[in-house]
Amino acid sequence: MNDDRQSFITTLLSRFSTGAKHLGAPAPSDETLTLAARTALRAPCHAETFPVRFLGIPTSRREELAQLFEKAARHNGADEERAAKARRKAYNGAALLGLIVKTTAETDVQEREALISAGAALMNFMNSLHSFGFGGKVVSGEAIDDELIQKTFCAHDERLLAWIVLGTPDNVSAKEENRPAPLSFWGE
Repeated sequence: MNDDRQSFITTLLSRFSTGAKHLGAPAPSDETLTLAARTALRAPCHAETFPVRFLGIPTSRREELAQLFEKAARHNGADEERAAKARRKAYNGAALLGLIVKTTAETDVQEREALISAGAALMNFMNSLHSFGFGGKVVSGEAIDDELIQKTFCAHDERLLAWIVLGTPDNVSAKEENRPAPLSFWGE
């Protein structure tokens, strides 16, 4: 294997999700996020238009998101402590983005393909940011399906799938993750 390929594989094998408490400033620059988005657009897609977009939540909108998280938590029966915890999640990470997919699929096959494209785009995006030294975690939680949150951030033909929390990781080391052995993926 040549050095470029080996370096690429080594980078992919070193990526892991980093929790919000281990992500600080600086956030990826707009230039780095744009490059990561370009790699996301290389994901497999059979639709005429790419069915995925990333929505940056600027610092100026974090308070709005905090209020929405708190309302969603209360709507789901949260007590004061859980509502406050939900509210704080809007401030996690140096950068926060939403992963949004178009929902205009006319068939189940098209919907599945859009979701597969979203997952592949997300992985390309996260791997690209990892290669620049940034960490991140993808989260959803019960608030992701809240009608008001969906209406606030999505057009009528879109659905918010997840939040992407990003930043510069502290000195946290990779945890041993409970992942299956590679050969367990293959079968007859």
